[in-house]
Amino acid sequence: MRILFIYTAFAGHVYRTFRLAKQLISEGHEVNYILLAKKPPNWKLPGATVQVLGIFPMYTAFRNYPAQKTINDVLSEVATCRSVLLDAINAFAPNKLFVDEFCSIELHCLIPAGFADQIEVHTPFLPSIPNSGFPPQDRYGMPGPEATVLWSKHIEEQGESISASQKLIHALFSEHIVELGHRIWTFNKLHPAVSGIKKIYLHDASFDFGGQPLKPWEHYGGPSIDLSRPEDVAPLLSNMVAHHLGKNPENKLITVSFGTVIKDLVSDDSLVKFFDSLNALAEKFKRILFIAKLPVPIASRVKKTAVNLIFMKSLPQLFLVKQSSLLITHGGGGAVYEALALGIPLLVIPPKNVFDYPGNAARVVYHQVGLSLSSQSSLEAINQALEELLANKKYTRNAQKWAKKLAFERIV
Repeated sequence: MRILFIYTAFAGHVYRTFRLAKQLISEGHEVNYILLAKKPPNWKLPGATVQVLGIFPMYTAFRNYPAQKTINDVLSEVATCRSVLLDAINAFAPNKLFVDEFCSIELHCLIPAGFADQIEVHTPFLPSIPNSGFPPQDRYGMPGPEATVLWSKHIEEQGESISASQKLIHALFSEHIVELGHRIWTFNKLHPAVSGIKKIYLHDASFDFGGQPLKPWEHYGGPSIDLSRPEDVAPLLSNMVAHHLGKNPENKLITVSFGTVIKDLVSDDSLVKFFDSLNALAEKFKRILFIAKLPVPIASRVKKTAVNLIFMKSLPQLFLVKQSSLLITHGGGGAVYEALALGIPLLVIPPKNVFDYPGNAARVVYHQVGLSLSSQSSLEAINQALEELLANKKYTRNAQKWAKKLAFERIV
């Protein structure tokens, strides 16, 4: 069977495909990737071919409309992307297409082109369907009566902030989608979903507050974490970590990573303030080596003063987290599940109410595998959270229980 993954360049999304792709390759299937990107990826997957299309995802065509673009500009970009994408897909002649959630506008081109029965949408995000028991994924909340209030506020805010881009997407695609029985049923920013197309949530249902009520064409597929993916670990880094942890049994390591999109969600000034504050944390917790991924755009503005603090532009995250006592993260699903699969507790600091970051933070707290703070939290609040997480062993015990559970995860 010929399998084709259609994905954006976001590594956190692509990494969640590796476990499935490896299984398919081992079973003798042909596995190919199409990346909607301009540059080659920094990852490799033995046995799979990767084609970079040299174009951005279709949702980028709607950016800056109508301020800097006309409808004709948008239509021209979409038409170009559609032509390049369909030519590439037809060349592979796939039997099955696994499509990234962020390629949902591409989906509206694939359906009328005759691929509806071959498509599965794989999403790293949480289900987020209005209901009375589970809060929206982009809000911090627990299951129960609070969910209804959060949904009411969420829907009201969405109604007020619906953009010209969202209206144009609906206008361009709704007619032929409805005709084919795949009605657009909800929106997530620039990522509309459609009815009847199989959708797999890459989450453990029990982690998602026990599992939400889903649409008939949806199901949970498990987090699909690949702890064996290759990473480039510099010998100097490896030696420094080994020396620190081996020097004294009380020494610890904390990894700080806020993913690849943090620079698009938080102002440079706020990022500089946070990463500067890591110096003070390191000074307070002298037996802890802090290793943090520092966003490149602000690197020249952040000054390192603490000897037990290391800034890096990219991290071998699995290598570091498995040796850490704690992961400080923005709350992306990949980072959360990787930490749990390694038995490591978390401090989740969602940058804002966007995507599933607040929702993942709430689930971390609910299962007592970590704590959550707002992006506006004071240095003292972060200090207190670290003290609690390092002193109270229940967080590590609970995280280790999840590691055992996820070790037996099956790919659905």
